[in-house]
Amino acid sequence: MDGDPIAEAIIKNLVYIKQNITSFETIVDVLISKEIIGLHERSNFVSHGISHSERIQEVINEVLKKGATYDFITALIDFGNEHVAEQILSLDEEGIKITHKLYLLTNFRLKQKNRSKYL
Repeated sequence: MDGDPIAEAIIKNLVYIKQNITSFETIVDVLISKEIIGLHERSNFVSHGISHSERIQEVINEVLKKGATYDFITALIDFGNEHVAEQILSLDEEGIKITHKLYLLTNFRLKQKNRSKYL
């Protein structure tokens, strides 16, 4: 984590993320395709033996451990969780600021995603 503002924002929005994330297994598969989670680990993250909230927590732990916050945000945007990504990337009361490049890129991806809904 060490100064990663996105990691800090993910932690601060943990409850919101757990309550609002959808398409969870797809998010896990995207993280597998980006080699953030190993294919052999998939069953650990999608096992129905633990609660949905605990499964999300395990994925977030792995994302933070690997420093893959950008990949997590883009997976959220690309697979129906724009609202969660926007919440994470919004400034909080302490003024966590996202890097300009990340903001521009994710904002562009959100606009493209929203535009494709109406085409």
